[in-house]
Amino acid sequence: MEPDIGPVDLLDQAAAVAADMVDRVGPDRWHAATPCEELDAGAVVEHIVAGLEQFAAVARGEPYDLTHQRQLEAATAGDEYRAAGQAMHDAWSAPGALNTTYGMPWGEVPGAVLVEFMFIEELAHAWDLARAVEHPLVVDEDLAEAALTRARLYDDDTIRVPGMFGPAQEAPADAPAIDRLAAFLGRNL
Repeated sequence: MEPDIGPVDLLDQAAAVAADMVDRVGPDRWHAATPCEELDAGAVVEHIVAGLEQFAAVARGEPYDLTHQRQLEAATAGDEYRAAGQAMHDAWSAPGALNTTYGMPWGEVPGAVLVEFMFIEELAHAWDLARAVEHPLVVDEDLAEAALTRARLYDDDTIRVPGMFGPAQEAPADAPAIDRLAAFLGRNL
């Protein structure tokens, strides 16, 4: 991974990893348990598609809608995810989008920070889906390390609120960066 890669490029790479896991959540694994409390694999997919759509809408100047949800089917979920990822890419690649501050339900946030949060979120949920479908998650070590470094920049009041990420868990120092990221975000390895 290039050392000065921008947040949209990081998100694109994370979305490619997540898309592979979304593709693996077929009808037989749609209701499989995930490390996310109260969310099965299908619900995680619906959550990340809705999230990408909402953050793309914010970049286009639309208000963030806390009630926005998606109802997807396993057969078309991969296409829906990729369409949402492309919309996210297009919206945040627009001139000035990353440098604009957006009013979110939790306060004013720079665009680059919103995109970096989505970058972290996509990798975290790719990890969750990998557990649900019992398939190895292949992530470039530098990409996962970049997500972990950025996640550590948030204070606990920002990142450890109900419905987001739980208390950090222990991970072996020699664990792959994606597992250390998952543990930092509250997942048990």
